[in-house]
Amino acid sequence: MSCLTILSCLLASSPSSSEVLEGPDGIYSEASPAVVGIDCWNTATRSGEPFAFGTGVIIDPEGLVLTSVTVVPPEAKRIRVYLREGLTLEAELVRAAPQVELVLIRLEAPSGREKPERWGKLPFMRLGDSGGLRVGQLAYTLGNAFRSISEDNQVSLAAGAISGRYPLREAKSGSRYIGPAIETTAAVNDGMDGGPLLNSRGEMVGLVCLNFSRNRWLGTAIPINSLKPLLADDLGLFSDRLEVFRAFLGIEIEPAVLAGARAGRPREGEVRTPVVTRVDRESPAALAGIEVGDRVKSWGGAALPDAREFRKLYKLARPGDRLKLGLDGRRGAREVEVVLWGKY
Repeated sequence: MSCLTILSCLLASSPSSSEVLEGPDGIYSEASPAVVGIDCWNTATRSGEPFAFGTGVIIDPEGLVLTSVTVVPPEAKRIRVYLREGLTLEAELVRAAPQVELVLIRLEAPSGREKPERWGKLPFMRLGDSGGLRVGQLAYTLGNAFRSISEDNQVSLAAGAISGRYPLREAKSGSRYIGPAIETTAAVNDGMDGGPLLNSRGEMVGLVCLNFSRNRWLGTAIPINSLKPLLADDLGLFSDRLEVFRAFLGIEIEPAVLAGARAGRPREGEVRTPVVTRVDRESPAALAGIEVGDRVKSWGGAALPDAREFRKLYKLARPGDRLKLGLDGRRGAREVEVVLWGKY
C-alpha cells in the first residue's frame, strides 16, 4: 500500500462536541487517529537507534503536532513521526517552549512525492478546557507506550480519573516542568510523555509529562489552558479569558476548521474563518448580541481572511474603541457594534 493510499485512510474530521462518546471504546475510536509516535535522532545517532522517543498529538488538519521537549529535545536533528496504518513521515520543528515542555512540529509531505490533494485534512484532536476539571472526573491517556505505535501500529489507551490538582515544585525524571499539574490514575507508561490527557468528551485537557509527585506516584499532565496562549498564533486561537490584552471583548474564537465540531461544519473556502466558541456572560460581546457559532466575517468593514488576522487586529485595540464586526450565524448575516472594556 502506498503512502498516499494510507494517508487517504487517515482523513477524518473531529467529532461534534454534542456527540456523547460512550466509554473508553468511543474515546479510543474518535481520538486515537490523531495520536502519533515520534522518534528523534541527533548528530551522533543519525543512522542508529533514536536517542529520544514518545508521543505526539495532531492538533491541526494541516499537520501541526503538539508534543513534549522530553520527546523532541533541543539537540534533535531528525524527527520521524508514525501515524496509524503504518504511515511514516518526517517532521520539522516549529516552536519550542522548554519552560512548559511544549514543542510544536509540522508533518512534511512524503519525500519525493507530490503533496496529496486532500493534504490539510488530517485527523486532529480538539483542545478542551482544563479550567473546570474536578477530582473524580473520568480521564484517559493515549500514547506510544513502549513504542506501541512505531512497532505494533497501535495507540495505547489507559482509563482512570482526575485524582488531584496541585503544583509541581521541582523537576525530576528528565522533565523540566514546574507549575500547575493535573494528576490522573490513568496509566502513564514509558513513551507516553507528549501525549494527551482526555476528558470524557474526547477533548485534550492536558499534555502528559514525566514529572510527578514523589508523595503520590501517579501520572501528571500540564493543563492545556496553560499551553493555549503559546499555541494561539500557530492555530489562530483567541481568548480574552486565557490571554492578556489591553481591551476586553469577552469571547473565544477558533478557525472554522477547528471549531466545526462546535459551531457547524465549515463551508467550502471558509476553513480559517474565525468562529465564536465562547461568549462570556454580561461581556461587551454578549451585550452586542454576539453568539456562539457566529462567524466573524469582517472587522470595520474589511473582510477577515482568517483567525490569525483577527488576533493581529485585536492586539492593537484599546479600551473604549468601537468595533464594527460583520457576523454570519444562526441569526443570519448582520453587523454589530461593540464598545470594548478595559481589563483590571
